[in-house]
Amino acid sequence: MPERAELSEEIYRETLKDAVIRYPEECCGLLFGSVSEDGSARITQSVSMRNRVLPGHRGSHYGIDPLELFRKEQLFEKKGLELIGFYHSHPNAAAEPSAEDKGDMIPGFIYMIVSLMSEKKPVIRAWVKNTEGDRNIESCDIRDPEIFF
Repeated sequence: MPERAELSEEIYRETLKDAVIRYPEECCGLLFGSVSEDGSARITQSVSMRNRVLPGHRGSHYGIDPLELFRKEQLFEKKGLELIGFYHSHPNAAAEPSAEDKGDMIPGFIYMIVSLMSEKKPVIRAWVKNTEGDRNIESCDIRDPEIFF
């Protein structure tokens, strides 16, 4: 179960860019990498995915096509990477899981949420659900978003 999430500035920028480009709709994507025995997750690749929710509902919901997910997972497994989480944006809400998000979370996976509530200071937080519920996990090596705007 991940206790910490580490990602590069490049992945941070890619995820943030995906959220900004798709605003006011929610973006969504996959996080690949590895989780060490000490609970540190290293996110080494992010992949933007199409939001399959019907137009008109994408501002507050996202969905990833299961077949697209399966294909990406197979592709990255060949590269020695495992699916360790998902990301999506909250265009007009905090970087905290909604009730719907909590219901959809799979225990042990990282859920990174990008909040664009404040245009000048977006927030990215990572969450993981364990058997006792959801909790925020420490995000490491993420630089202050202000430097990107």
